[in-house]
Amino acid sequence: MCAPAALALLLSTIAIAVGGPGADAFAGSSDVTVLLRQAENGDARAAFALGMRYARPDDSSRDDEEAVRWLRQAAEQGLAEAQYNLGIMYAQGRGVARDPGQSADWYRQAAEQGLAGAQYNLGAQYAVGEGVARDEKRAASWFERAALQDIPEAAYNLGVLYDLGRGVTADAATAMKWYERAAARGYHPAASRLAALRAANPGLAAKSTAVPSNASLADNPVDSPKADSSASATATDGPAAVSPGTASASTTVEPGTVAQAPMAGRRSASAWLADLDPDHYTLQVLSHTNEASVRRYLEENFDDDEAGYFAFRLDGKTWYTVVYGEFANHSQAKTAGQSLATRLRGPEPWVRKIAIIQKAAIR
Repeated sequence: MCAPAALALLLSTIAIAVGGPGADAFAGSSDVTVLLRQAENGDARAAFALGMRYARPDDSSRDDEEAVRWLRQAAEQGLAEAQYNLGIMYAQGRGVARDPGQSADWYRQAAEQGLAGAQYNLGAQYAVGEGVARDEKRAASWFERAALQDIPEAAYNLGVLYDLGRGVTADAATAMKWYERAAARGYHPAASRLAALRAANPGLAAKSTAVPSNASLADNPVDSPKADSSASATATDGPAAVSPGTASASTTVEPGTVAQAPMAGRRSASAWLADLDPDHYTLQVLSHTNEASVRRYLEENFDDDEAGYFAFRLDGKTWYTVVYGEFANHSQAKTAGQSLATRLRGPEPWVRKIAIIQKAAIR
C-alpha cells in the first residue's frame, strides 16, 4: 500500500444544477414575467428556475443577490435542488457573504433528500473541516452515498480513505473497487492510483469493478448533526460556477468550437497551454509520476503535435499529465473525449477547464 505522503484527497466542490420534478417546464421559459408571477405565488420550482436564471454567469441579467433571494425561497420550501445551489452560493460567496457553515447546512438538507452532488460536497467539507468539524468517518459516509449515484470524484476520494485507513478501516481491495468505479467513469487520477495499487499488491485483485449498492457505509450512515460553523476551515479548490437549468455534473453547454492548436510535439505542453483561452476546455488523458513513461505513451499513441503533457506538484511528488486538444465548450470536449476513448480503447478522458490546468502547471 502506498505511504500516506504519496496520496491525497483530490477535493473540488462540484455544482450540479438539476431541475427536479416539473422544474424543466420553468427552466426553459424565456418569459421572466411568467416565472416571477409563479414564484411570487409560492411555486418553489418557479422560484428555483428564476434563481438559476439570475445566477447564470454568462447572462447580462446576472444578479447574484436576486439569485440568492429566489433560491432561498425555494430552498425554504424544501426543494433539494434549490438547497444545493444555495449552498454553492454560500460556498462561493456569491450574493451573500461566504459562509462554509451555511453552505454545509444547505448541502446537508439536500443530501438527506438524496441529491448526489450535495452528498459529495458535504463529504468534501467534512474531509477537510471546512464549515464543519473535520470528520473523515462522516466524509466517507457521504462520499459513498454520492459514489453509488455515479459521482466519480466521490468514488475516488472514498478509495483514498480506504487506501489510507482514514475514517474507515484500511482495505486495499475495497480501495481498488472504488478506484475502479471512478476510473470507469473517466476520472483519471483514479486510474493512475489503481495501477499503482495493483502494482504494490500483485497478489490482490478486486473481484468486481462494480461496488454493490448495499455497501456497508450506505446501509449504516453516520448521523449528521448541524454544522459547526465555528470550526477551523481548510479551503478546498474553488467550486465550479453555478449553472442554470437542467444539467449533470458533466454537462455545461456553451456555443462555439475551436480548432485544435498545435502542441510542442511530444514535449511539455505548458507553453502551449499558457496561450489558450482559460474559459475553454481540454482533455486530460492520463497522469503518471514517471516522465519517461508518459513520453513513451505519447510516442505510441499520438501523432506529432496531437497531444502533449504538463507537470504539476502534489504532496511533494511531480506528476506528468497528458492533455489533448482545445475546445470552446464542455459539450464539444465531451464528444471528442468519447471518440478518443474509442480510438485508444480505454476509459473516457477527463474534461478539464483550461484555467485550472494553467494554474496548476509548473512546466
